[in-house]
This record gives sequence, structure tokens and C-alpha cells, in this order.
Amino acid sequence: LPERFLRHARLLPIAESGDGVVLAMAHPDDEFSLRAVRAKLRRPVFRRVAAPSDVERMLDLLYAPARRQTIAARR
Repeated sequence: LPERFLRHARLLPIAESGDGVVLAMAHPDDEFSLRAVRAKLRRPVFRRVAAPSDVERMLDLLYAPARRQTIAARR
């Protein structure tokens, strides 16, 4: 799932199993984003409530190395 979408929807995949994918969601009532993830992954998706700040912090940790590499490649 694209970083931009994850940040906009404030969600983060946190687990995967044979049953589906678990999402940490700052807005678990966001049906549009939930349907979009289901359509993209073609798997069942299960919601878990997360604080917006926790989702943002984890996205920062996950995507910070990629950003540093992109910036370094541009130099």
C-alpha cells in the first residue's frame, strides 16, 4: 500500500495471516479506506483502533529509511 494513502487514511497494516490482514486504524469507522484496502489486497481486513499519533510515529519509522535513500540518490 502506498505511503501517501496510509498517511492520509491514518492506517497501518500490523499483521498478516491466512485469515487476512490486520490494520491499525486511527479512524476505524472509515469505510472508504477499509474497502480500498480490501480491494487492493483482495483479502479480508480486520480493524484495530490505534491512536493517530501511534500510527503516524510507526509510519515515520517505517518510511524514514526509504526517504533518506531517495534524498541521497538525488545528490
